[in-house]
Amino acid sequence: YNRRLEAVVPPSIGNRLEEVANSTERGRSLLERFYRRALEKALTLEGPLLITSPLNQHLFVIPLEVEGEEPLFIIGGYVYLHYEDFSNFLKNLAPFGLTEGEVAPLAKEIVLRDPKTVEAIANFIHILSERLLKQALSLDRRLEVRGKHKAMFGLITGLIGSRSYEEVVRHLFQAFCILFDAEATSMMVREDGWFLPKYTFGKYQDRLGRVRIRVDDPALEGLLKERRPCHIEDFLVILELGFGDGVESVSLLPLVKDDLTKGLIAIVNARIDDEEMEILHNLSSFLSFLWNYLHLTEEYERVRRELVSLAEVHKVLGSILEEESLYQTIIEKSTELTGAEQASIMILDPDSKELIVRAVKGVNKALIEHLRLKVGEGIAGKVYETAEPMVVEDVEEVLKKKNRPRYRTKSFAVIPLKVDSRTIGVLNITDKITGEVFSEGDLRLLQSFASYASIAIERMEFFKRSEDLQKISITDPLTGLLNRRYFQSRLAEELERAKRHGYPLSLIMIDIDDFKSFNDTRGHIAGDEALRSIGNTIREALRTIDIVARYGGEEFAVILPQTGKEDSRGIAERIRREVEETVLPHKELPPGRLTVSLGIASFPEDAKELIDLINLADKALYMAKERGKNLVCVYGEKGP
Repeated sequence: YNRRLEAVVPPSIGNRLEEVANSTERGRSLLERFYRRALEKALTLEGPLLITSPLNQHLFVIPLEVEGEEPLFIIGGYVYLHYEDFSNFLKNLAPFGLTEGEVAPLAKEIVLRDPKTVEAIANFIHILSERLLKQALSLDRRLEVRGKHKAMFGLITGLIGSRSYEEVVRHLFQAFCILFDAEATSMMVREDGWFLPKYTFGKYQDRLGRVRIRVDDPALEGLLKERRPCHIEDFLVILELGFGDGVESVSLLPLVKDDLTKGLIAIVNARIDDEEMEILHNLSSFLSFLWNYLHLTEEYERVRRELVSLAEVHKVLGSILEEESLYQTIIEKSTELTGAEQASIMILDPDSKELIVRAVKGVNKALIEHLRLKVGEGIAGKVYETAEPMVVEDVEEVLKKKNRPRYRTKSFAVIPLKVDSRTIGVLNITDKITGEVFSEGDLRLLQSFASYASIAIERMEFFKRSEDLQKISITDPLTGLLNRRYFQSRLAEELERAKRHGYPLSLIMIDIDDFKSFNDTRGHIAGDEALRSIGNTIREALRTIDIVARYGGEEFAVILPQTGKEDSRGIAERIRREVEETVLPHKELPPGRLTVSLGIASFPEDAKELIDLINLADKALYMAKERGKNLVCVYGEKGP
């Protein structure tokens, strides 16, 4: 951009947030003022300006001054450092004339980046752009060269948004063939002392796909030592490198990774002069940086996918309490994560002190369900004994005997299942679908998975032992609702969760109006039926996340997680209305009706501690009674 905000090169990636903000006159004016101030400020700095836009996006502005021309600016970034930045922007949409409904759907498009990454990219682009743009925009350059330089800069801005090697290579090959009249291009990757072709394009595509260049070839000595491109026109050297007849020149660009030339880009039969070779040298440096960046990005994406997968696994395993189903799910998920075909779980039998098979995949369970291993016996027994995971590349080498035919590969991974310092069993995985051995990455992933699986197993066993006792201890025998003691425990848990995550929480206290009179008139049996009926009515009026209990006598209590006062009032009104409309049958007497009074208090507005929240909800309930009953009162709000 120049200072008149006129685009010189279109952005490589559209910014939907800015498009929406610019769709209103107020937003457009606000952003224009911001950019004008940012550009003026950037001119006073020697390096990139790191700044936050009115959209809470973090940008960098790089000024590039070219003699005799209006200064140019590179503006990039448009990322958020934290999701809270976007949330805060949503809270301040009025100056843009926007509504949350117009902006909130764009949350899935925002980009999160570490601040050090943004700064590093800005500094790199600043250094590279000063070289390229000053050459590309110099007035005394020939028009053709100037056009090529601008195109190369446009190529660079496009590559910054790339997400894969293939995309980078496609852009490069097209550019080289168009800008330098190249007949063919190739990207070669270093493997075992050779540079081998990975991607090829153009006239000699098939031939380039067969070229193999030794890393120690004398023709590469200067390139590897100085890490600068080299241009070769010697016919004999070209033949020795393997490019064959018809190739008159080859320009080679080094791709450096971890201080080592890990790749080459070959440009065949292109007209490249000394001046353009310098541009290619700068481009080579940028591509090496981009190559490293894409590698780190892919690694980040791999780790992110693993974390997402583990989070999904944790969610799935945490919901299963049935023994056989849990073991089989662990088997399925472990093989899914590692791309394996066979697996088994062995759990220590506390009576025999032996490992027994509890679930398998890829093998007929009837063949091995009676298999028992002593602690220390075999690979699984040793892993249990040492509580250390083991990856075996060749099981025949370890066991000193031939692999059994039911296994397709020789590589095993065996992971201990541990809870705290106690080992409860082992997870065996084998036969990767690709035929490869299990890697260190597989091992790390399985260890993380095993920790979730171990906890799920222990949780399942605990619930299996205590399920019946727990049901008795936490429920009210008359209504089937939670009892007061367990309700207070749940309220404490939900309150802690609300504090930890910053969620609201509301409590409703409910009392049946004139219940003593109803009981005295119709009898205790009718009273019990009324309590059961009203308990069911309250439960059916609630959401699945809400928690209801019989608090005592004719009083009920409801916890509303993640619910503020306004929403809780609506839920309370629904309960009041549905109880009022409920007909209570009686065998000897005419059907009757009862009403309820309800009091609401909320965290954190009214109280931050459990006892205070209960007391204030009770006070609101008493206010409802005093104001005529069959009412909902919210603590802190004045009555009519």
